[in-house]
Amino acid sequence: MRKRNVEFHFMLTDAEASLLQTKAKKCGLSQQAFMRSLLYNTPIKEQPSIDFHTTIKSLEKIGDNINQIAAKANTLGFVDQVQYRKEADKLERVIAELMRAVYS
Repeated sequence: MRKRNVEFHFMLTDAEASLLQTKAKKCGLSQQAFMRSLLYNTPIKEQPSIDFHTTIKSLEKIGDNINQIAAKANTLGFVDQVQYRKEADKLERVIAELMRAVYS
């Protein structure tokens, strides 16, 4: 048996219906789930863009590389400064791109 057995109908303008559809889609929810979230005051967040996932993967890769540099430095007793600088530059570029995306 369905838990939700009460239908609720209400009228929206075309603009309101479009806005509801757009907002629900941005959050990855159906319109019904979006409205229930509003009803229960559940925090609603937009799904991150594809760029977000790409940026996270870039940061993870840079972090892995820096960790390998640190392990090598610990074993050999010195830091590969060229490789370290290369990874630090990558990290600075990714952070700058992230800042531009968030604050512009």
